[in-house]
Amino acid sequence: MRMTHFRVPRRRSLTQRGASLSSGFTLVEIAIVIVIVSVLLTMGIAALNAQIASSAIAATKKKQAVIQDTLTSYLGLHNRLPCPDTDYLTQPDGIENRTNGGTPAIPPDPTQLCLLSYGILPYATLGLPPDAASDGWDNYFSYYISNTPNSFDWTLSTNFQTGNQGRFNVYSTNGLAAPLASTALRTGAVVVIVSHGRNGNGAITAQGTPNTAPALANDEYLNTIACKANVGSAPNCTAVDFWKRDVTDNNVALGGLFDDVVLYLGPGDLVSPLTKDGTLQGPTATTKQTLSNLSDAIVQAIISTGSGTVAPPNIVALPFDAWGNQVLPLVWGPNLAIGKKIGTFCVPTDPAYTLSSAGPDGIANNADDVIFVMPVSTMIRLITLGGATPSTNVTCGM
Repeated sequence: MRMTHFRVPRRRSLTQRGASLSSGFTLVEIAIVIVIVSVLLTMGIAALNAQIASSAIAATKKKQAVIQDTLTSYLGLHNRLPCPDTDYLTQPDGIENRTNGGTPAIPPDPTQLCLLSYGILPYATLGLPPDAASDGWDNYFSYYISNTPNSFDWTLSTNFQTGNQGRFNVYSTNGLAAPLASTALRTGAVVVIVSHGRNGNGAITAQGTPNTAPALANDEYLNTIACKANVGSAPNCTAVDFWKRDVTDNNVALGGLFDDVVLYLGPGDLVSPLTKDGTLQGPTATTKQTLSNLSDAIVQAIISTGSGTVAPPNIVALPFDAWGNQVLPLVWGPNLAIGKKIGTFCVPTDPAYTLSSAGPDGIANNADDVIFVMPVSTMIRLITLGGATPSTNVTCGM
């Protein structure tokens, strides 16, 4: 009987199988794998860079919020805001600089004018550490303060009124070609605090050295100290105008690349928190107090005559209201005449005189006027208490 033999296939060794598998990857497959890995790496690096940029912007805005709160508190304590630190190129010490100095050796005299309206944040004067004055990219914040005399000056306590306005304008624009079409985000800003962003163009470094300024045709240039120090050096480069735009890396488009982080503070941003907590009176309340004080001075001037004679309007200097406008000349009541004695036959409810402010719009006889009326009866009582006896035989104005 013939035997049938079955051949059992031999198992390949691991080495042989590995060789067979490895021989299965073609150059095309390897290239595809490399492309996929490269894309993943690129996406990862891009995501990482975006995360870093987002963190830096968030840190910058957080610091700007702290600076805003600190400026508000400083205003409440000193009735003024600090000048910029302007000697940053030689000694960035964070101390405000006024015309008489501003160094650790020579403290600034707060009654002196600011040396300049632009510079870096005066962090030491504000009681902040140096780190608080630098943005998320370790460059100093540029600091601009309204210090135009009288009602636009926030740096001298003698000029500060709660109704003061600022001198800066902040615009939103997509380029310099049509500046007239730009949108005014804010007019009358008091303070502008600029981070010069990731590129740092125009910023002062933590070491006190200036970075390269942006191109003159770029919107970023309009936010730099270089522009404010050289007004007119570029289109729309003025002492008072600033630009705020969306971030763009397109340096070819109108206005060029832009990554500045701009914070602007109007009068209300600084004063409203202080009026709410009672640190300051609002401009209307302040003006009412000014008119009341003026009324006291008028009564004292009448008492000083010794006989209760109505004083000429110019016997007392007219002060300024909270909006920086001079109080309007006093208006005597219809039954009173200058040089006449105030008699007891006057109608008690008649106005002896009226004092008024033209209000925030500065235009008299409008609804926003602030008015103080002195009744005849009150005036007679005050004059009598002051030692001057009004006549009892002369009627008002007769």
